[in-house]
Amino acid sequence: MSLTLASLKKHVQHALGGSPSDQISETDIINQAGRQMFSHLWKFRDRPTIELPIEADQSFVTLPGSVGEIISIRMKDGLNDSIELTSYDHMLMVRNGNISTGAHYYATVVWPDPYSEETQQYPRLEIAPTPSASDTITLAYRAAWPDLVADTDIAQVPPFIESVLISFVRAFAQGYEEEGMAQRLIEVEASPIFQRALIQDGMIQPSYGAIRGGAVGRAREGGRLPFNTISNPS
Repeated sequence: MSLTLASLKKHVQHALGGSPSDQISETDIINQAGRQMFSHLWKFRDRPTIELPIEADQSFVTLPGSVGEIISIRMKDGLNDSIELTSYDHMLMVRNGNISTGAHYYATVVWPDPYSEETQQYPRLEIAPTPSASDTITLAYRAAWPDLVADTDIAQVPPFIESVLISFVRAFAQGYEEEGMAQRLIEVEASPIFQRALIQDGMIQPSYGAIRGGAVGRAREGGRLPFNTISNPS
């Protein structure tokens, strides 16, 4: 049976022998525990690819709130276009300089103010050069923890992870109420329940194929093919 916010609240109460102090919200405890659990690179956090539209003359693309970490980023027209994550400095050099990159973009992740007029803001990709036409990015990503709000909201974790989430929820509840938060989290992550879940999570895909070509093989990976027009000989 799926874990709901209501069922996780019962675990908070069970761990404390009653409700937490009035100054502490059960919902906040649960969501903070979920974010802590999602700070690990679980395979179950991998989501199907999404497409992000690039608008002409706009130098950034806002990432959806569900994106926790970027796994891979490609242009949808991967044969002719390409995109590469880079440093903020290099992206600015391309944007403000006279470097021509053709259909090749450089991007870096930045955060606007996390909140603007009480509305949550999400990270975005700053892109250079500024696109002159609309285009599409294909993004593979790991999901962020989706906050639970209503008692019927379901925690987005597979069944074999539920006991781990419960362990984090109980550790956060006891840590806030009785102190010793850091030690409790260390105990959760060193526990057989957590370690076994790590193995089960990783073994859903036991192989990633043969080792690829290393630095040499990556030299052209992600770059577009050189299809520039060649002039006729005079």
